[in-house]
Amino acid sequence: ALPPEITTVLFDMDGVLIDTADAVHESYTDWARATVDPDEVLAIVHGRRTVEVAAIFGFDADADAEADRIE
Repeated sequence: ALPPEITTVLFDMDGVLIDTADAVHESYTDWARATVDPDEVLAIVHGRRTVEVAAIFGFDADADAEADRIE
């Protein structure tokens, strides 16, 4: 439970408040080197959930597990 003086929690899931572009780029590049062309991956990752990216690149049988590896 939150202390009573905290009335709001703000989630930043799209990099507006914290720039996550470098971390996203690094994570996907590391993953892609072992699986597919990093440039192809980086061209489509922004604005997509990790599980969707994994499915697009052929990991649809267990996209959740592959998304965990990427993240």
